[in-house]
Amino acid sequence: MYGKVTRYLHDRKFGFIRGEDGNMYFVHHSKLNGEYIDKGCYVFFKTVVVKHFCNTCG
Repeated sequence: MYGKVTRYLHDRKFGFIRGEDGNMYFVHHSKLNGEYIDKGCYVFFKTVVVKHFCNTCG
């Protein structure tokens, strides 16, 4: 999927991409494989569903 980086916080090492489907996706530097991204970059990415388990979430 293609999308545009809407925000990337280099000091915090994460950001967000608006996908061509209109959804917002989280991106972490550990998944960039050495690539550099910044706000406004047009990127290709693969989505991954991650399940978070929270013991205090009811």
